[in-house]
Amino acid sequence: MRHGIVPALIFFALAAAGLMAARDMLTSRAAVAEAPAATETSQPTAPTSSPLGRSALLHKERDGHYWTTAVVNGMPTRFIVDTGASVVALTRHDAERIGIDVNALPRTAQISTANGKVKAGVAMLDTISIDSVEVTHVQAVVLDDGLEQSLLGMSFLNKLHEWNATSDAMVIRQ
Repeated sequence: MRHGIVPALIFFALAAAGLMAARDMLTSRAAVAEAPAATETSQPTAPTSSPLGRSALLHKERDGHYWTTAVVNGMPTRFIVDTGASVVALTRHDAERIGIDVNALPRTAQISTANGKVKAGVAMLDTISIDSVEVTHVQAVVLDDGLEQSLLGMSFLNKLHEWNATSDAMVIRQ
């Protein structure tokens, strides 16, 4: 299945490290080798002003998933929004592009993917911004293998005032 998502369970058992209790698990999806090509609708629209603060609109793409380009630690990074992911999960390539020394990360996350078990590095991201919405100090894991596309998970979404998904778009508000 090209240009889609392969259903799989990814379990992150993060040890002490103060990030998450080992019993916290993540149910997610592993992306296939090719992400859909960016389209005009893949980019958030201009931020809007609301009584709740800053907001951004993320459009659903042809594959049925919400995609966005967020600025992570100053670098644009393409994500699939995954509300089933407990934390932001970065590919090794994306982590290196945003300046994370992947080899120096503590490998305290054990992940079971469709391709088997792998260890993952644990990181703290300074900022993730989508339009005028900016979240600081976001927990993340970095996978060396088994993840073709970075996932924007709940460690980002839980820091928002609210987020709502419709059949066409996702609205995030800070």
